[in-house]
Amino acid sequence: MEDLFSILIAVGAIYGFYRWFSSASSYSLPSNSNGLSNIRQADVQALRTLFPQIDNASLVYDLVQTRSIERTAENVLRRGRLAQPPSGFTLPSHLDVEPLTETLTASRAATGKDASNLIEKYHLKDKDSTAINPSASWGNTTTEREKAFKDRKAKMILEARKKLIDKKKSEIL
Repeated sequence: MEDLFSILIAVGAIYGFYRWFSSASSYSLPSNSNGLSNIRQADVQALRTLFPQIDNASLVYDLVQTRSIERTAENVLRRGRLAQPPSGFTLPSHLDVEPLTETLTASRAATGKDASNLIEKYHLKDKDSTAINPSASWGNTTTEREKAFKDRKAKMILEARKKLIDKKKSEIL
């Protein structure tokens, strides 16, 4: 009787271990061994919109590794780039995202601002921050408030430029 009880416990333990190990391995692997079936084109497009300088293959490769848009974005922000995929990595056709050059060109044309820096954008090349005195009071009309806002913005840009120039001069000396 004691032997039968011991055998039943041993068989139950073996069965339990078998079920536990077989179910854990089936949940850990994705349906596709390389994980590309879990990546959506919308995820790649969202990351491509945020980081147009990163190529699609690197984005998809990092998405396969991290399985998270947030982690991939953090990797780009932390390192400034993503690791290149291995030579055998092929980008599936359903994850091809068209380049954003047309979108970027259209957005620049819509805004009409192709200036390379803030000084050119706001036409502040010949101005000095001491010459601009924005009004400290709230304007009565929208045009007065808009002008005061633009003056404050110009003054901040020029002051930041002056601080940067002074910092560069002190580093050189």
